[in-house]
Parts: sequence; C-alpha cells; structure tokens
Amino acid sequence: MDIVLQNYKQKEIQCPVFPYYIEQHSNLNPKMREILVNWLIQVHSTLKLFSGTLYLCVGIIDRYLQCQRVDPNYLQLLGTAALFIACKYEETGNFNANDFALITDFTYNKSQILMTEAAILKALGFRISFPTVHHFLLQFLTHLKFTKREVMLTNFISERCLQEYRVLRHRPSKIAACSIYFAMQTKGQKLWDACMFSVTDYREEDLADCLYDIKNIFLSETECQAVSKKFRMIAFSGHY
Repeated sequence: MDIVLQNYKQKEIQCPVFPYYIEQHSNLNPKMREILVNWLIQVHSTLKLFSGTLYLCVGIIDRYLQCQRVDPNYLQLLGTAALFIACKYEETGNFNANDFALITDFTYNKSQILMTEAAILKALGFRISFPTVHHFLLQFLTHLKFTKREVMLTNFISERCLQEYRVLRHRPSKIAACSIYFAMQTKGQKLWDACMFSVTDYREEDLADCLYDIKNIFLSETECQAVSKKFRMIAFSGHY
C-alpha cells in the first residue's frame, strides 16, 4: 500500500461520517437525503463538473447534518451551498453565488446561499479536506488494468451508493473496493485475489457486509434515477 493510500486511510478514520445520524433528526429521513443527492447528481451532470466535486459535496452535507439540525424545506439550499463550496475546492472554473441561485430557479438568492455557505464552514470548522470514495477509487484503479468500460461501471456503482444512507456505515475505502468488486463480478472476471488485497488492503471476507448492502441497493427499486440516466447517456454517447 503506497504512502498516499496510507494517508487517506488514516484520515478516513480521523474524520468519519457517523452512521445513523439521521435518527437524531425528528423531521428528516433517508428518503429526503436520497432525493437531495439525486437532484445534486442531475445538477452536477448538467454543469459537467469533476467527479470529485460531487463526492465532496455529499460529504459536506453529511458532515453538516450530523452536527446541525436543518428544516427539510431548506435541504435544497443546503445542497446548493455545499455544491458551491465543493466547486470552489475542486473546480478550475469561476463560479459565483448567482450561478447557484440560477440552479434553484431563484428559489434561493445569492445572499441566502452565501449565508448558508458561511454556516456550513463554521459548523465544520473549515475542515472540508477529507478522503471520499472518489479518492480511493482513483488510487485503486491506478494499479488495476481496467478498460474504460470497466472504469465507467465502477463509477456507476460508487455513484449509486452515494444516494444511499445505509452505506454510510462503511468507510469510503471499503465502498470503493466493493464497487470494484461488483464491476469485476458483473464482467465475469475472477474475483478477489492476492493482487486485489495488495491494492486495496481488503480481503474478500472483509467486504462481506458492504457487499451485502450494495447488492440490496441494486435489488431494490427507487424513483431516484439520476445516476442510471447519467451513465446511460455516457454509454450511448461513447464518452467513456
């Protein structure tokens, strides 16, 4: 395991998202979170943002909600402000609050977005540098000879997991490893071996609980289809 991956693994332990945080909110539920992330995926796809921006955005939302109470009517505002922060951190283009007010069809104005941005940063102590599933996927895939189609399938699985509250009980590194596992299984490749353990630092038996959750995600139906629509368009266009 290289030094970058070791650093990521240390940081994911130091700054986790606490599982089941929604249970402390009497007015929120996992479905509300799923709908919010689904909308953010649509916006992210429309704006053609970097993959890391989406993962950071959702990570910011989860970390804010685990320490602050939010009126469900303002979840979209929270998501918009979190995406604004993530864009500043990950993107190379110039974005301003008015751009994000437009995203909401001016349901929220520039002032509200900036105030929510400030509230998020204050609540998180300006600590928004944490490893996400995306960081681990980049590290793992660097060492694997995956085709572009296989990389796309891995990214599809991991983005679908972003919507699901149940997977928050697993560390980002494990979710990334399981996304690769399912992509390999779907393509009929041989499963986990010594090479995969060397790359991910996970044995196949270590992945069992997370694999179970991800399997159930794809067995269950959902109205939130942003990820599926996004990757169907990518596959159809040939841009993979």
